[in-house]
Amino acid sequence: MRFAATLRRLVRPLGRPSTYLRGVYVLFGGVVAIPYVVLAIVFVIGIRRDDVTAGRLALIAVLAIGTAVVAVGVALLPGVRLLEIITVRAFLGVPLPDPDPSSRETLESRTRGAVWYFLTLVLGGSVTSVFIWAVPTAATMLIVPFTSSHKATLHLTEQFTPAAASTSGAILTGCAGAGLLLVAVYLVAGAAALLARLAPALLGPTQADQVAALRRQERKLAAGNRLARELHDSVGHALTAMTMQAAAAGRVLDDDPEFARQALHRIEETGRAALDELDQALGMLRRGVDEELPGSTLTGIDGLIAAYTGARVVTKVIGDLNAVPPSVSREAFRVLQEALTNAVRHGDGGPIDLVVRASPPAVRLEVTNGVTARPAAGSGRGLIGMRERVLVLGGQLRAGAARNRWTVHATLPWAETTP
Repeated sequence: MRFAATLRRLVRPLGRPSTYLRGVYVLFGGVVAIPYVVLAIVFVIGIRRDDVTAGRLALIAVLAIGTAVVAVGVALLPGVRLLEIITVRAFLGVPLPDPDPSSRETLESRTRGAVWYFLTLVLGGSVTSVFIWAVPTAATMLIVPFTSSHKATLHLTEQFTPAAASTSGAILTGCAGAGLLLVAVYLVAGAAALLARLAPALLGPTQADQVAALRRQERKLAAGNRLARELHDSVGHALTAMTMQAAAAGRVLDDDPEFARQALHRIEETGRAALDELDQALGMLRRGVDEELPGSTLTGIDGLIAAYTGARVVTKVIGDLNAVPPSVSREAFRVLQEALTNAVRHGDGGPIDLVVRASPPAVRLEVTNGVTARPAAGSGRGLIGMRERVLVLGGQLRAGAARNRWTVHATLPWAETTP
């Protein structure tokens, strides 16, 4: 049973198409090595001639050095490693990622590509030489049992096995030919397996590729976090404002229809604005690009406060909001938006104090509201999002309760920020 299982394991690779596809890659390396072998033979013959003069020997040395320089130069070309990776994926079936474009010019990338190039030449050339000899020899030995004349058989195979002149010798010669053919096939398959095992080490990601991949992942995560902040702030603000406006309209619907009508109009405007922001964010997500999302700035603070119908927001603005760079102004607006949303949702319903100080070198925001005895539970994502926005600009954010008042204080520098 063990012999049968072992035999099946040995024969199984012969039935796989990938074995022969890999073999083509190995033999292709031998074909590429032919010009180098021919040049080496020419140089050796030139050196061993009896009439070699010092001048001819110097010429041969110069040609040999030039040939070596050309061979090494070809192996060190930036595109060689990329071509090797593509062919290894196609023929050897090794899942190698494409090298990062920024790392193709590095010395490590070129050196590893050159080492792989010469490895395939040496291994492919050696295996191809044996294969070229073994296949015709095996074919000749295989036809021995089927020939009608042992003398003719002996004439064909006497350089390999003179015993083929007998019937038993002819059968043994045929069996030996089959064995030699199998050895040749397994030799090619073994060389291909060796190359497939070494490919990740030589053609896998270099250190520069890994750094570039980490940077891409970092940018992707940063873009995802930024998009999550935008959706959380814009949609959360819109839902909170619409809920307050609907509640206010419901309370005064019979007594003050005009106020209720205005509240319903604000609900419509807030919903439309939220849908526009949601569409912009989802569009960026579909495109998969890292771009700046358009949004309101500090100049729209009056509209932000007006959206919270029924909330008493006491606003104080110091400085010129138009002088704040757009990138800083957008982040500051989002921080205010989230702070107001939290104050309305979790506050005690009393007045909310909002102070904006816009003067170089920073924008300072402060939102204060009363807290209830049993504050509503939250996910904490709002504070995390505000802190991330502030930290990206190199600022600071403090938030906490003191004397039954909750205060959010943010500082966003803009001295070194360009619009």
